[in-house]
Amino acid sequence: MKKIILLILSVFSIFGIACNSGNVPDDIIPKEKFIKILTEVHIADAVLTEKGLYDRKLKDSTESYYNYIFVKYNINRAKFDKSLQYYGKNTEEFEEMYNQVIANLKLKSTQFNITKSIFNLPDVALKNIEEQNKLLSSKKENQLWTLKRNWSLPDDGKLNIIKFERKLAPVQAEYVLSADYYVYKNDSTNGLTMLIYIYYKDGSHNTFQNKSFAKDEKWHKYTLKAVTNSKKTPSRIICKMADHRPGTKSKHMDIKNISLLRRIIKPKQTIPVKTKKTEQIKILKKNE
Repeated sequence: MKKIILLILSVFSIFGIACNSGNVPDDIIPKEKFIKILTEVHIADAVLTEKGLYDRKLKDSTESYYNYIFVKYNINRAKFDKSLQYYGKNTEEFEEMYNQVIANLKLKSTQFNITKSIFNLPDVALKNIEEQNKLLSSKKENQLWTLKRNWSLPDDGKLNIIKFERKLAPVQAEYVLSADYYVYKNDSTNGLTMLIYIYYKDGSHNTFQNKSFAKDEKWHKYTLKAVTNSKKTPSRIICKMADHRPGTKSKHMDIKNISLLRRIIKPKQTIPVKTKKTEQIKILKKNE
């Protein structure tokens, strides 16, 4: 069964359209109630995805807890998804809601002092949530990834490559593509690769790739950096998160926290170099 929530922070990049902040429709969960639900869902999600907790029994218990949350608040999966999309359309409002979710998680962490109960949030998971929130609150123009940030293959597509394309400003920059991968041992991807293509106005392009993937059923963070050619004008960028060579029939992996960050490279200031000839000219001018 696919996870109920694909790390709720992804909504910030999926939905960037403004929406009316009037009365909430009847088929949408009220704001305060939805914050409470998000808090409990995030606790379950953190337990499920926390490194070292991937045994079958715990996974089943955690997914059962998702259903328990829905029953507890008298909602269903469809209503939860629709409410998530509704609030996600207003980025600023949803960020305020999510700040309250983080505050609730911190409070629960303090109250229960991270006991051994599987439904309390581990310290490391809480830190990860805070780091992701800081990442998303950074300058929007430098966070370029606009697709959903979490994928599960083959659930999201038997041969999905997760391709992203965007036009680039004509400036020199460094682009950092990163994501967490959990590749199952039965994954049959032929030549699993993370790719960045940077195209220029003259029609040429540079290719950057990372092929160092481990199929060990453990979470690993992979990063790929690409720097534009300082002598050319960039026009667009193409990223591929799970590219493959011919012969691939199916994939089995989870990918989360996809991010594409841009860092503008300021042009270096050229300092004139003094030569013996220029010094001689200055001396002659003084003598005149």
